[in-house]
Amino acid sequence: MKTALLLALLAAVFSGTAGAWPTRLYTDAEVTARAELIVIARVKEGSIKKVAHKSEGTYEHHAILLVTRVIKGVFQDAELPITLRYGLLPVAARYVKDMNTRPTAPEEPGEATHIFEDNPSEGYFRPTADVHKNQIWRLHHQGNSYETHAKTLGVLNSEDIQPLTKEDRLKQLLPKP
Repeated sequence: MKTALLLALLAAVFSGTAGAWPTRLYTDAEVTARAELIVIARVKEGSIKKVAHKSEGTYEHHAILLVTRVIKGVFQDAELPITLRYGLLPVAARYVKDMNTRPTAPEEPGEATHIFEDNPSEGYFRPTADVHKNQIWRLHHQGNSYETHAKTLGVLNSEDIQPLTKEDRLKQLLPKP
């Protein structure tokens, strides 16, 4: 009995979810307040690239946004390089199509069209809409726990990317000039 209990405890401690982190939902007000730059933009096709971190065994993705309009902050160029922080996973359209019917690896070859949160304890969840269509991008320098202030603007949670239908709500949350 004691051996079975010990084995069960060891299996729980050393299972694949040992590296998991708790996720929390952020309110629109929190995400809007932390955003340094809010834009209407879409991801430039072919621009999403995976970049491995040197020492942590983690990674992030870099992408280029094609900016249509600025809602908060100052930015005047048409293209904006951003970082999709560790914990966000760009996935191909094929994965999104097959996810409920047959197993498909999320990072199969193909252009990423959606961004999911990737949590080992919970799987892939909270997808964005198609990133090649205009959406609201709430960008900031906030990083993960190992990276308190990132060098580039980016997104940390799927709440940082919202559909255009939320634009009126967003404007209500912005401070009045």
